[in-house]
Amino acid sequence: AFYKTPSAADEWGQAARYRAAGTLTKAGFSEDARSIYRELYQLTSDPKKRAVLDQHLQQLWVPATTTR
Repeated sequence: AFYKTPSAADEWGQAARYRAAGTLTKAGFSEDARSIYRELYQLTSDPKKRAVLDQHLQQLWVPATTTR
C-alpha cells in the first residue's frame, strides 16, 4: 500500500519502501518491486541513490535463469 502523504516521502519512509522492494524481489513479486523502485527513483535527486535504484531496476529485467 502506498500513502500519498508528506511523511511517505521522508527518509524513513523511503528506507522502509526500499527494504520492502528488496523483499518483494526475493519473493518473486518483480512487478511490485519495480513499481516501488520507480517511485523511489522519482522521489530522490541524489545521484548515488538514483544509481543504486537504477541498478535494481535493471536487474529486475534480467531473466531469472541468467542471474547469479
